[in-house]
Amino acid sequence: MPVTYFISNELESWVITCKSPLGGHQAVTFSPLALSSPSYHWALVRPLPLNGSTTSHAPSYPNNPITGEPFTTEESVYLRQDKDRIGERYLKAVYREYADASFASLKPHELAEEHLGILGPIIHAEVGDTITVVFRNNTRFPVGIHPHGVFYDKSSEGAHYSIGAATSNETDPDVMPETGADIASGGEYTYHREVPERAGPGPADPDSIAWLYQAHDHEGIDIYAGLVGAIIVTRSGRANADGTPKDVDREFVTLFMIFDENMSPYLDANIQQFAASPKSINKTNDEFKEATRSIPLTDCCLVTSTVS
Repeated sequence: MPVTYFISNELESWVITCKSPLGGHQAVTFSPLALSSPSYHWALVRPLPLNGSTTSHAPSYPNNPITGEPFTTEESVYLRQDKDRIGERYLKAVYREYADASFASLKPHELAEEHLGILGPIIHAEVGDTITVVFRNNTRFPVGIHPHGVFYDKSSEGAHYSIGAATSNETDPDVMPETGADIASGGEYTYHREVPERAGPGPADPDSIAWLYQAHDHEGIDIYAGLVGAIIVTRSGRANADGTPKDVDREFVTLFMIFDENMSPYLDANIQQFAASPKSINKTNDEFKEATRSIPLTDCCLVTSTVS
């Protein structure tokens, strides 16, 4: 069955507050817990004012939500805001789902989806489906969507080839093929992805397995902006009408990943907005770079969105 999503991304309006209950290098946690969504129209968030949205990875700050005690000195290295430190909050770009192709209104999160935090909407599909994603880019920089696991032709890959590789223009090998990898700010693009049997569970797997999707034009940069989400593929005949697996009451998709904010395209904006004295920051300083890396867990996130 065909599945269509309307997706857009929000730029410059998401702030992430990261507090880690784990300590050490895990001081910033980001855990996307995913559960089934009843519909498949999604998009990335429309552009809001710079301070329009905030994401808190540890709403209990300054206390550790596990111990109930204040974060330790070691943990606070990743959380402390100072004249030469950004602190716990970061501006991010995120994938978000809209109600339809007009991109006029966001699809409300179900209560069970609140844990998703920074993660994009979960794409559910059954083996044999075709996934169509209508994407609008509301960020300042060109981005797209590259999926793992599913099948696509070049025009829906969402990742570039090198110049000279097989292209859509057979008469000019120096023309980069259109892959949907770098949709310009304000632009829209439609991706079509097939879900073959090889994308689904194997004989010894449960009835559903997970893949990732992400921005891929500048992979080592875009993903640190926050542009990542999950695809859940279910065995043929084992999915509900909305694509969610029949044998699962509630899904939790957890991504363990180091977000290196030093690599984020928003590093300078984060310094200007959140450091107490931006001019005092040396971006090459090892202590600053270490304090600006995080391992977020989205189940610790509280997301709020306001328009001013």
